[in-house]
Amino acid sequence: MTSIFATGSWISTVWDAGKAATDSTGMMGALGAAASKKYAPGSIGAYMAGQQSTGLALATIAQTGVTNVTELAIKAGDLAMQKRMQDRIAEANKHNVPMIPAAPLGDPTIYFENGSVLDTANNILTLANGKKIDSITGADWVDPKSIIQMGNGSYLNTATNILTMANGTKIDTVTGLVV
Repeated sequence: MTSIFATGSWISTVWDAGKAATDSTGMMGALGAAASKKYAPGSIGAYMAGQQSTGLALATIAQTGVTNVTELAIKAGDLAMQKRMQDRIAEANKHNVPMIPAAPLGDPTIYFENGSVLDTANNILTLANGKKIDSITGADWVDPKSIIQMGNGSYLNTATNILTMANGTKIDTVTGLVV
């Protein structure tokens, strides 16, 4: 249990409460205003003086009620919009059919009159002399299984025994000559 001295501000609290009671907004102030010579007890003036502060309080209560109703309407609208959005996404997902890749038309290999062959399944053009070219990039095609990657960026093509250095220099590993 705390003593009145331990609370610290009990004197100022009592003083403020007494002062508020005698102000025109407090109960004692309202009674004093009604008993004054300006506002005779039971007069319209006394009633209106009392209603002035009461009207302000009622206006504040009414405005708070309007604010609360507005906030509730906004929250309900947001929830309804989120629900509609979720329903539309679910409906769109039901109709979202994955694309089925088209089957290739005809033979995936095209033979040319000069002896070249184009493999459309792997995008490799094989010339009549046996050289293979990537039909998308136009670069020489190298079977990925025949490539050995080196740590410094160089790679060795075991099918042709060509070592390609990181700077682009090509060396024939059988003869040691630069190609």
